[in-house]
Amino acid sequence: MTKKKAYVIGTNVSSSLSPAIFEYWFKKYNVNAKYNYKEIKEENFDKEIRLLRNEKNLVGFNITIPYKEKIENYLDDSFQRDWGIGLGGENLPINCVSVESQNFWNGTNTDWEGAVNTYVSFEEKKGKNREGSVFIIGYGGASKAIIYSFSRMGFNQVKVFNRNFSKLKDLSGNDNVFISYQNSELKRLKTKCKISSYKLEELSDHINQDEKINVIINTTPVNVFDNNKTYKINPQTWGFDIVYRPREGSGFLKFFDPKNRIQGIQMLVYQAVPCFNRWFGIKPDVDEHIFEHLYEILQENK
Repeated sequence: MTKKKAYVIGTNVSSSLSPAIFEYWFKKYNVNAKYNYKEIKEENFDKEIRLLRNEKNLVGFNITIPYKEKIENYLDDSFQRDWGIGLGGENLPINCVSVESQNFWNGTNTDWEGAVNTYVSFEEKKGKNREGSVFIIGYGGASKAIIYSFSRMGFNQVKVFNRNFSKLKDLSGNDNVFISYQNSELKRLKTKCKISSYKLEELSDHINQDEKINVIINTTPVNVFDNNKTYKINPQTWGFDIVYRPREGSGFLKFFDPKNRIQGIQMLVYQAVPCFNRWFGIKPDVDEHIFEHLYEILQENK
């Protein structure tokens, strides 16, 4: 039987947990496939991607920093995006490329699905509550997907805080409209959620003034709370740190009740689910054993 292949591609992916996630599901569902990492230097990107085009049995690949935007130039026009979603029509960065029939490359973003399903999995344990606001720290590629996710989930308000305020532009000026492209059809998706942007130094004031913060999400690699400011975080507020290495994340979660902490490894696994489904035709269940397995790997590689 032919062995299918997939990769995670980036400049520093040799320590990625993605191969462990896929190998876990290959074994669980008896899938004859292999998932490896492929490190590519920026000066060799064009050459390596063109070589990848000729690889037999390739079903797809994940792509990460710094190539999420660059890969768009290598997708096929007719199959370029299964989901081209963004606030005000701006595309979300691609993190998943599928090899369709006749070797057409189709790109999409699964980070937004990972964020939604991570949050929903915690709602199932604690009860659904989307009446309050969502605070998002940072405005990189993952942040844009998370803004989309939580704006679509029915929250009243999303506030975005970033050190470089010029990058935020005026998010509320986009009239809270997302543009989606699916199956060659453009759709305008209106959300009732109010989206607004602020400087990072304003974060403590907003936290201290807002008693109905549902969740605060850190999408940056550092703990922004370590800045000698006083944060009066509601004990019911959830903390969500997308940093997963080390296991404790950036240290951001220590400011939240242990019962209200969402670790980044959750989103890493949940964003891999639609990739696995696209490439191998199976939608894998996310069980507690996979997290135990990944935590063991993190412990071994300390």
